[in-house]
Amino acid sequence: MLESDVKLMKLKNLNLLLKQQIIQQIEETEENEKCTQLAKSNSDQHNSVSYESQLSVKETTIQYYREDESSKYEDLKVVLANIQIDESTAALQDQVLIESYELIENLLDHCLQYLDCMILEIKSSLRFTQVLNSYVVHENKITGPISNSLKKVCETAELESLEDLKSKLFVSLNRYENIKQLKQEHDQRKNDYKLALKNFKIILEVMNINQKSLNKLRHQFEDVLMNYKHARAVLNQELPFVLTERTKVLSDCLKLLGHECDVWGGNRLDLSRLLMELGNLSIG
Repeated sequence: MLESDVKLMKLKNLNLLLKQQIIQQIEETEENEKCTQLAKSNSDQHNSVSYESQLSVKETTIQYYREDESSKYEDLKVVLANIQIDESTAALQDQVLIESYELIENLLDHCLQYLDCMILEIKSSLRFTQVLNSYVVHENKITGPISNSLKKVCETAELESLEDLKSKLFVSLNRYENIKQLKQEHDQRKNDYKLALKNFKIILEVMNINQKSLNKLRHQFEDVLMNYKHARAVLNQELPFVLTERTKVLSDCLKLLGHECDVWGGNRLDLSRLLMELGNLSIG
């Protein structure tokens, strides 16, 4: 083979080797670019999914929080409504007992006032009769009818039973001072409960406080409610006994007053006749 041919062959082989190296470099470069693009694409996709996932979770959390907050407010409104119904029903039952207590107390008080007036009238009539007797003796105007009238008025006037009844009434009206204190406590606690309920309902309608403040207000309302229930329970425990005792006193009082009014009615009639006889005698 000629030397020129050998050189040509070596040149061709060198060119082929260079082409293969260049092609390999191009392929490696393209492969690296593909890997880089794929990695970038995967990264972008992952970031996009992560962001979307976080956004979805965030939006869901906010929505859940709002729904949960609204649910708590609605639940509290329902609880307050049920409490208001229960307490209104209990208050109606309490009112019957309290009204009976107040009515009987009022009756006993008026019985005592009437009894005072009755005793005063009897004492006054006795003194009046004694003065009339002195007048009749002094003026020498004693007659049979006048003497009999004077005797009846003086004999039938007895105050011992009335004085005993007055003492019983006074003791009964002043015996249970603790009931007045319990009733005042009950009324005050009831007013506190009504005010707390009203304010709590207004706050729930506004819905502009955080959960911590809401819990604090709820506990405060529960304390007020429990104090009211306790005061009501104590009063309801004591009132029936007092009502039984005072009802017995009232019954005895009315019967005795009825009897004394009948007796004093006769006294008044005798006194009326005496006054008319003395008046006619004085004119004559």
